[in-house]
Amino acid sequence: MTPEKHELISSLTLVHYVNCFVLLEKNQEDLLSDKNDFICLPNNEENLFRSIEFDPMILRLHRRKAIVLKTTAEKGKKFNFLTREELKNCIEKTIKRVFGFNPNIENFSQPTWAAEENFQGCYTNMALCPGKTFEQFYSSLNTPLVDNFYMIGEAFDGANAGYAHGAYLTGLKSAEQILNKLKAGN
Repeated sequence: MTPEKHELISSLTLVHYVNCFVLLEKNQEDLLSDKNDFICLPNNEENLFRSIEFDPMILRLHRRKAIVLKTTAEKGKKFNFLTREELKNCIEKTIKRVFGFNPNIENFSQPTWAAEENFQGCYTNMALCPGKTFEQFYSSLNTPLVDNFYMIGEAFDGANAGYAHGAYLTGLKSAEQILNKLKAGN
């Protein structure tokens, strides 16, 4: 790998991000909105979570209103180290503060991957590109690592960094480049 390519890849930062899915007891689901509202929460000490929304997929497939509480960065790390009881208390306080009722929680998800010893983040954040424009950075990043060795994934698509769609698009682009080389006889 060239030193320039190493520098480009090293400048991709990773982000801690957590989705916590919450199911309330069925008799409380009517207390929630029928719209897929996205509610931003103040970034302060009393809020572990940064936003709340409803998961439309769970509603469509299971006819249940699931709340999705999201958090990032240092609060994402903190989330992963809470006990189940501590997290449940945070969820209950957040739901009461936002929706105005005491929730009866049926179940909630508690991913703990950030608590793993070698965990560095769950997806890339937009790269800081000192000395390069956005387009220059990602254009240089998306060249083969060495002849006929392509790197793909969400980190290599600046417009879709952090999303599965970015991984999909970089896979398509690399496949096209490989097919073009094969057609040209290289």
